[in-house]
Amino acid sequence: MNYTGPFNDRNKFKVLSLHSGIPTEEQKRVFEPCAGRKIILSTNIAETSVTIPSTTFIIDPGRAKEKKYDPFLKTSTLQTSYVSKSSATQRKGRAGRVRRGGE
Repeated sequence: MNYTGPFNDRNKFKVLSLHSGIPTEEQKRVFEPCAGRKIILSTNIAETSVTIPSTTFIIDPGRAKEKKYDPFLKTSTLQTSYVSKSSATQRKGRAGRVRRGGE
């Protein structure tokens, strides 16, 4: 079987990362125009910090790493947890900043 979908042609899409651990110059690439679809894999930095023009769909796993203090270990750790409903709404709203987002 020969697949002819949009992900078969690498000229029709670009996959980019967006998180605080990558250099600023690489982060800025998410704002550059793209001939096809732009797929951005992001942490919750995209929840409150940026609005990316032409974003129309958000796929959100509903999870985030949060800093929590462990009194037993007397140290802070990063723990994965589910985001609140208001955080999910804020994330979804990133698509609606430029035009109507997914509901």
